[in-house]
Amino acid sequence: MNRNALTKKDYLIASTIAILYIIILLATSKEIGFVRDEGYYFKAAELYNGWFVELWENIKKGRPLASFTKANIDRYFSYNHEHPALMKELFGFSWQLFTNTLKLTNNSTGFRIPGMLSAGLLLFLMYLFAAEFFNRRIAILSTLMMAVIPRFWFHSHLACFDVPITAMWFFTVYAFVKSLYSFKWGILTGIIFGFALATKHNAYFVPPILLIYILYLRHNEFKFHKEPNGGMSLSIPTIPIGFLSMLIFGPIILIAHWPYLWPDIFARLGTYFNFHLHHEHYPVSYFNVTYDRPPLPISYPYFKTMVTVPAVIWTLGAIGSFRATFWLIVQWIKKTPQIYSTLESRAFMLLILLNAFIPIFIISLPSVPIFGGVKHWFPAMPYFCLLGALEFETLLKFVMAMKPSLIRFSRQIQYVTIPLIIFTGILGIIYIHPIGTGFYNEFIRGTRGAADIEMQRKFWGFAGYYELDFLNKNLPPNSSVYFHRTNYDSYRMYQRDGFLRRDINYAGDPENAIAATIHFQKGYMKDLYKTWRSFENRIARRGVYIDEAPMVQTYIRTKK
Repeated sequence: MNRNALTKKDYLIASTIAILYIIILLATSKEIGFVRDEGYYFKAAELYNGWFVELWENIKKGRPLASFTKANIDRYFSYNHEHPALMKELFGFSWQLFTNTLKLTNNSTGFRIPGMLSAGLLLFLMYLFAAEFFNRRIAILSTLMMAVIPRFWFHSHLACFDVPITAMWFFTVYAFVKSLYSFKWGILTGIIFGFALATKHNAYFVPPILLIYILYLRHNEFKFHKEPNGGMSLSIPTIPIGFLSMLIFGPIILIAHWPYLWPDIFARLGTYFNFHLHHEHYPVSYFNVTYDRPPLPISYPYFKTMVTVPAVIWTLGAIGSFRATFWLIVQWIKKTPQIYSTLESRAFMLLILLNAFIPIFIISLPSVPIFGGVKHWFPAMPYFCLLGALEFETLLKFVMAMKPSLIRFSRQIQYVTIPLIIFTGILGIIYIHPIGTGFYNEFIRGTRGAADIEMQRKFWGFAGYYELDFLNKNLPPNSSVYFHRTNYDSYRMYQRDGFLRRDINYAGDPENAIAATIHFQKGYMKDLYKTWRSFENRIARRGVYIDEAPMVQTYIRTKK
C-alpha cells in the first residue's frame, strides 16, 4: 500500500472544501426548521452551559466545590442524560459565544454551529485520507460526493449527533491507520476515540472493525512453536499502540467530559447502556407497511440507501463495493496477487469495505430497535463514496485501455465527468431543499414515487416551520395551535427567534386548538383523522408539497 506525503497544497484543498461547505451551511441554516430532537438538545445545551457559567462564578467566589454536589449536577445534567454530553456542551458553548457574547447569530444558529463544523471536519479528513492513501483526484471526488448527498446536506445543518459521530468515527479509523506508522498517532487514536465515545454510542462499533483489520493484516504473525519439552507455544502479533491508547483514553474522556456520571459512575453508565439496548421504537413506513416494532425487513437499510443517495453516486459506490469484495475473495482463495498486490493493501481495502458495510448491517439485524432514518448509518457513507471514487478511477482506466486514442484527452474527460457526477447531487439538493428527508432518487421516481408506495419521506416535525408565516398572518390573537410532531421546545425556540408570534399557544391535541399543522408520517396519520373530526373540516388551508406529495398541511377549525 502506497502512502503519499501530504503537502501544503493538500491541506489547502481540504481546508477550502471544508470552509466553503460550512459557509454555505451557515447561509442556509435559517431555511431549515427545527427537527424534533433539536428541541430537546437546545434545552439541554442551555442547561449544561448554565452549569459551566455557574462553575466560573463559583470559582471567582472561592467556592468551586459547590458546583460539584450531586444535587447541583443533577439540576443541570439530569435532563437528556441518555446521551453523552459532549455535543450538547459544544452546542451550549457555541450559543454562549456566537449568540450571547458576540451577538452574531440568533439562538438556533448559535446552537447549530458545532454540527456544521463537524460536517466541515469530516470533509477535511476525507480529502486528506484519500489523498494520502490514493491520489488527489480520488480525494476530491469522494469528498465532494459525500458533500452533495442531499440527506447528508440536510443533517449537516442540525444541532444533532449524527454528522458529528460520522466525523469522529472516520477520524478514529484514520488515526488508527496512521498509528501503525507513528507512535504519536497511536496516542492520538485513543484521545480521538474518547471524543467519539463522548459524541454518540455508535463509536463502540469502531474497535471490532479495527480488530478484524489488524487480525487480517497480521495473521501471518500467529505462529505455533514446538518447545524443547515437547509442548507447543503460540506467538502473537504485537498489540498496536492505538488499541492500548483507546483502552486508556476512551473511558477517561467519556467519564471526564460528562458531569452527570460523576456522582455514581457505574450505576449511571449502566442506565445509559440499558437505555440504548432497550431503545423505544419509531414507526417506519416501508412499501406500504408501517413497522413499529422489530424486526424490520433485512432489506430495509440497503434498499433505503439505494434510493436516497443520488443514483450516479450510489451506482459507482455499489459497483466499487462489489468489485473490491470480489477481488479480495478471489485473491484469498487463489492466493495470487492481482489487483491488491500486498497483504497490506488487501487489509486496507478490507478496512474500507468493513466500514462501508457494518453500520448498515447493524441496522438490518432483527433484534435492533427500529430507528429507520438513514442518518443512523451515516458512518458508512464516507467509505461508500470512497469506493465510488475508486470505481470511477477504474472505469476511467478501462476506457483509456479500450480506446488508447482518448488517453491524450484524459484530463479533459475528467474535467467534464467529475463535475457532472457532483452536479447530480447538487440537483438533488436544489430539488429537495429545505426538506431534505424527502429526497428520493430516480430509482424510485423521486419523492412522488416514494409517496406512492408509502416510503417514509417525513419525520421529526421540522416542516411545521414552513407554516409559521401563514399562522402569524391569519390567526387571531392568543390562538392555540396543534403543532403535531413539532415538540414544545422547538415551538419555544421558534418564538424566541422571532419566527412565531409570542401570543400563539401550543396545544397538545387538536381538541384544544383552532389550527393544526399535520405532518405526513404514516405512523402518526391517526392524528390527521382526529383533527378532521375535531375541526369538522377535511380541507387544508395550505401545505407544503414536493411533486404533489404532501409533507405538511395546515387546517383551520370551521367552528369551535
